[in-house]
Amino acid sequence: MLAQLAAVSHGWPGSEEFPTYESWTSELAAKSADLLAYDPDDEVSYAAAQAALHWIADHLGGLWD
Repeated sequence: MLAQLAAVSHGWPGSEEFPTYESWTSELAAKSADLLAYDPDDEVSYAAAQAALHWIADHLGGLWD
């Protein structure tokens, strides 16, 4: 869903963290890649996917507001 949102969204939660549309969609794509690369047997991908889920929780209002 994050990859699709990055590809088709037309807006973003403009803020200091995401001052441009490109900064927002780039972060969406990066978090999507971390989740898609998840491997429960790989410590690095596990940590990245877990961090991506935390990011989603922290930015929930901006994702589907």
